[in-house]
Amino acid sequence: NQLGEVSAAMFAGLVELKELILFSNRVETRLSADLFAAGGLQKLTTLHLSHNRIGAVAPGTFAGLRHLEELYLAGLALDRLEPGLFAGLGHLKKLDLSNGQLVSLDGGAGLFQELASLRWLNLSGNRIARVCRGVFAGAVGRSLQELNLSGNQLRSTANDDDDAVFVAPEVFDGFSNSSGLRLLDLSENRLEVVRASMFAGAALGRLRELDLRRNRQLRHIQSGAFRSLTSLRALHLDKECWLQPQTENKTTTTTCCCLASELDRIGLRRAADDTWSD
Repeated sequence: NQLGEVSAAMFAGLVELKELILFSNRVETRLSADLFAAGGLQKLTTLHLSHNRIGAVAPGTFAGLRHLEELYLAGLALDRLEPGLFAGLGHLKKLDLSNGQLVSLDGGAGLFQELASLRWLNLSGNRIARVCRGVFAGAVGRSLQELNLSGNQLRSTANDDDDAVFVAPEVFDGFSNSSGLRLLDLSENRLEVVRASMFAGAALGRLRELDLRRNRQLRHIQSGAFRSLTSLRALHLDKECWLQPQTENKTTTTTCCCLASELDRIGLRRAADDTWSD
């Protein structure tokens, strides 16, 4: 389609509308606060705005859409998410923010905290290099079941002084002991090492699947890295990682041996070249 602008007047009289699909248009305007509720769309359950030219979405744009369950914002030109952007979306279950231009998640605890029903969050295919502490704090840390951060620029290095280090406890410390997160996808990032502290400070005891494939520089998995993931049933890891020779404590060993021993503690065995499962 060729739609280039969206205004509240367009939706006048559509008070019973449940699904609004504006996928792959040419919408370029900044989406304003109360845009959809002001148009009488309070009963919407699905809103699809993916693959437009939208470069900014004002906080409160989705205010009043209290029945919304699915929101698709993939392929937009957004480079940041404003705090309060998702305010009032307490029934939202699916949120797609993939394939955009996001470089960080720096909205703090205010970014996703009101998404008390969110089950599925897709942030893949952006340029995210930094995820700040508290982003997943609050109700979303209890409700979220699938989190996809693949295809970004998240880093972890062995250098404790590296300011660009992706330190997972700072990212995942919002997940509480009642967290229901089952799947975490960190594939296709820039991880160089899985530190022992990466998941240690997070309450991810129900995590069942972890994907670390296609982190091309990943060569080191520290002892104890997966110890807290007691429910893990599938780990995806490129064979180049676990076959790479390592030197630890002046003794040459292989990541394969260390990894096998580590995963044996939580009941996993190698099932294929890139998968360990129960």
